[in-house]
Amino acid sequence: MFPEKILQLGAEEMNIRIDKEKMQKLEIFYKTLIEWNNYSNLTRIIEPEEIITKHFLDSFTPAVFLSFQEGRRVCDVGTGAGIPGIPLKILFPGIYMTLIESQKKKVAFLKHVVGILRMKDISVLHGRAEVLGRHKEHRETYDLVMARAVAPLNVLVELSLPFVVVGGVFIAYKGPKALEEVNDAGNALELLGGKIEKIESIQIPYREEKRSIILIKKKRASTGGYPRRPGIPEKKPL
Repeated sequence: MFPEKILQLGAEEMNIRIDKEKMQKLEIFYKTLIEWNNYSNLTRIIEPEEIITKHFLDSFTPAVFLSFQEGRRVCDVGTGAGIPGIPLKILFPGIYMTLIESQKKKVAFLKHVVGILRMKDISVLHGRAEVLGRHKEHRETYDLVMARAVAPLNVLVELSLPFVVVGGVFIAYKGPKALEEVNDAGNALELLGGKIEKIESIQIPYREEKRSIILIKKKRASTGGYPRRPGIPEKKPL
């Protein structure tokens, strides 16, 4: 059963309003995720309330302090099962969303969800960030890029900042070690043209832990040699 009340009250606590149409789409996404997860292993989070708090409400956290105005070009790098990209696209239908994912089974799921929700202005790209970040049509194209992947910030900076237009923003979803990761990412930020603007700490409703959102401004174009070829950023972080 879809825990609508938990989602509604949690969103309200974050000063986020979910109307009836958006709630219906979030419910379809929720049910489709559970259905596909039974045989595709899309996520380890399977309890209904945890899906709401750890996936949906967590996805919403940047919207507490960052504008997702209509027409903004947004890219979710390493989106996995569409988190946070799809919940944010449902919440803000006027944005242009691009989802990047390297695993075929997850890409198939994403395309299915986009189809059944009849979502417009959303693209699903199958590929590695290291490769797509060098493509002319994607490099320094997006106003806002986000990554919720489990990787150190110095790796995420190399994978994600090449997609951000100069003057745009990269946001990294992080946990309690955010400051430590920022200290280790200085070299990567210098090479990729980014600068830490601020770090926001947000209490996720119904959860004990806080979510840290690292906001990075793209100050200048990324050095041409980055990102390096697939696998190298993880093996040899900047």
